[in-house]
Amino acid sequence: MASTTGPGNLKARRDLGDELRKIRGKRTATSVAADLGVSPSTVTRTETGERVCTEEYFHALADALGVTGDKRQSLEELAIAVWDADPPWWAKFADVLSANYAALLEYEESARRRRDFQINVIPAHLQTPDYSEGVTAVDFAGLSRDTIDDLVAIRLERQRRVFEGPEPRLELEAVVTEAVLRFEVGGSAVHREQLARLLEATELPNVSLRVIPFTAGAGGSYTSPFQILSYDGEQPDVVFGQGVAGSTFMNEPREVRRFDRLFTNLCKHALSPDDSRALIATIKKDTT
Repeated sequence: MASTTGPGNLKARRDLGDELRKIRGKRTATSVAADLGVSPSTVTRTETGERVCTEEYFHALADALGVTGDKRQSLEELAIAVWDADPPWWAKFADVLSANYAALLEYEESARRRRDFQINVIPAHLQTPDYSEGVTAVDFAGLSRDTIDDLVAIRLERQRRVFEGPEPRLELEAVVTEAVLRFEVGGSAVHREQLARLLEATELPNVSLRVIPFTAGAGGSYTSPFQILSYDGEQPDVVFGQGVAGSTFMNEPREVRRFDRLFTNLCKHALSPDDSRALIATIKKDTT
């Protein structure tokens, strides 16, 4: 997926896209695309906010859909919000961001809830700086010191929505395997500090952390981490999955429902939040 970072922000593009979809009504995307001389995917991706609606495209589309008068004026106000939006905070890190990572940041920025499953690393929003540096240096071996520092800075900035607001804070519901807690990234001191951070974070009302213990057996054996992002209103959930080849963006309803069921099933094999805290505390106590 190409980066959606560009003119406007995702919420503004989605607000505009929702209205464009309502105005299109029963006309097919293929029919509208034929009038405009573009592909049907251009029409639908503009409606979902995945594609920036340029000024030229907006006026051509409004003409094709017969939008006039007050309706066109109100629609154009939504479009202006896209065109005049300030660059996102991560724009200054553009030289170290892949297209998929930039897309994740954009979808995450307007999300109300994040469900996160991890099999071998602490969820990004709960990592300490030293732990984050350790896993970044391993995940991206060969990167320069400056690049690693920038990637850690991005991760720490993302955490602000969980720990600092503004209200409403991002709701984080994480499920991790016990292995995540036992890997000593950065040595024992960094490990203890990271476990302490998890105990502190789970005291927050917007954070839930549950652990799938080794005793769960096959119940915790799903092999790929993923995140589900949810939004206020009628905006659909999206999924980001991670693998050796990188991250994958998914927004097809059938795919999203499959991951929703998968996350629910993983929760069934996880300890309760209180029992998870107890396990974290025990591992921290045993770490020398």
